[in-house]
Order: sequence, then C-alpha cells, then structure tokens
Amino acid sequence: MTSFAIPTKWQGFFWNRRKISKRIILGIGVNANLTKADFLLMELLRPATSIAMIRGKPVRLSILLRHLLVGLEEFFKTIKSPQDFVAWWAERDAFNHGERLCIDTLESSLMGTYAGIDTTGRLLLHGEDGLLHFFWTGDVERVSRH
Repeated sequence: MTSFAIPTKWQGFFWNRRKISKRIILGIGVNANLTKADFLLMELLRPATSIAMIRGKPVRLSILLRHLLVGLEEFFKTIKSPQDFVAWWAERDAFNHGERLCIDTLESSLMGTYAGIDTTGRLLLHGEDGLLHFFWTGDVERVSRH
C-alpha cells in the first residue's frame, strides 16, 4: 500500500459529508500470475484475466511493482487538482461522451448516456429519466443502439 499527501486544494477526503483525512491509503489489486484454472475456482459474475494469461508466461512481481510505483509517482506529480484528474481521465477514457451505457449496482440498473466523470471521480450518466446520475461503483456495459 502507498500513502501520499493530497494537495491542499483538494481539501481532503470525505465520508458521509464528514472530512476524514488529508491522506489516503491507495490499494490496487492486480491479477498478475493467476491462471484460467484459478479463475474457474472462483464464482465470478464476469470473465476475468491476468497479465500472465495475456502474456502467455508468468510475470516477475518485482518488475511489475517497480513499473507500477514509477507510474504512480509520475501520476501524482502530474495531478495537482481535481480538474487535472478530470482532464487526465478524459484523454484515456474508454467511453465516449454520449455513448449509451447500462450501469448495474447492488441497488438498481440504469441506462443512459455517458457524461464523463466529475472532480471526485464519480461516473456521470444522463439517465433516461432526464436526470444526471452519479456512480462511485457499478458494473458498466456498453449498450448497442438497435
């Protein structure tokens, strides 16, 4: 786990509208050397893969960790504000604004058009109900326009 200081412009992290910290512990899960057999033992709702399965050979974890930490260091040097994060995300976003999506959460399923992310990192979706919805979590799928 990596701990980093948040620039003061970010004003900290909040939970239920209460400030909890100016620091955060970042946890990242990477399927590095799992095999297809490993995934068959798990009850997954969606297909999964690992770096080893994609490469066709095991990953040296020390090399993976080094690349991950260098990448995180560069990321945190670049991102100085929430607006910087939104711009960074927009350059790499897998979805296009206006693209039709379906988002499934534990509570509901909602279809609408993608509107990017906000400065807190929530996914924005213009719902078919005419409202703008915000998502921290959920399974996101593209919806064809048939």
